[in-house]
Amino acid sequence: MLNSISQLLKNGTVGYKDLDIPVVRLDSSKYSKMLANEEIIINRVPKTFLYFKEEYAPFEEIDHYASFLHFMNRNFYPVVILKTKNDVEAFIDPEEEWDENTPFFKTKVISNSDLMKRFPKHTRVLALISEKNEYKEELQKLNEDSRFLSMREDLRVGRIVNPKIVKEYKSKYKTKWFGENSSNSIVSFVKNKNQGKVITHFYDLNMDTGDFGAWMNDVSVEPVEELYAPSIKIITLRNKPLFTVFIDKTHPVYGDESEKVLTRLKDIAKDYPQYQFSFTEEEMWKKKKEELGITWEEE
Repeated sequence: MLNSISQLLKNGTVGYKDLDIPVVRLDSSKYSKMLANEEIIINRVPKTFLYFKEEYAPFEEIDHYASFLHFMNRNFYPVVILKTKNDVEAFIDPEEEWDENTPFFKTKVISNSDLMKRFPKHTRVLALISEKNEYKEELQKLNEDSRFLSMREDLRVGRIVNPKIVKEYKSKYKTKWFGENSSNSIVSFVKNKNQGKVITHFYDLNMDTGDFGAWMNDVSVEPVEELYAPSIKIITLRNKPLFTVFIDKTHPVYGDESEKVLTRLKDIAKDYPQYQFSFTEEEMWKKKKEELGITWEEE
């Protein structure tokens, strides 16, 4: 993976401004003191980091160069600049890979389309700002929070600050995307392959203040979320107590009971929003038990 990335950086296929970005390998057993001083945690090897803005951003995939390039892109350009309605319409479709328009891909965009196949859920977040000068701090905070969430491969954030286009969307979607008296909003678009429609939520910039990153994580999961790699990452970031049930909808004896448990759990989740409820099913349950540190076995 590193050899491929190094070659693409050297031949100018990708890059950040005019910076020379070195690719280095480090033997963690020989540099443990330096790693400790930099507060770099190595919980497995190999482990890849991007050093940018005096911070080490960890990359969770082991060997996938296209994913790492897009991870770099999300760190260098955490918020996509959208200029036209066509840009917006293409961006907010979470079922299609977004054709990146940032300067990082200098000669061609390297596709990460298999990501669309691997992940059952994708989230796009769009900031619609009609008064750019009034919301400079909010745009900066959105940029910072989006960079912090760059490890989320399922998430991409964009913005449109053209007043005319924003007002057109305000007229079309009204209180589905905006507060009643607002023309400045952040809208999320979440698509789960197991659901037939895109779920939207909006953050009214005229009324709400707070943590954009926490909001993006909150709207990306269901009250009862199916456990898979990206959702576990989001749940970890939310830092809420986790209640998980292990079910098997296809089991000849326990299939019906599994459906009943899920229905009941969804009712319970409404009364306890301070918890994250989740489930995992079928042949995956043993693996998920190990990931969550559950060691007991059934009688």
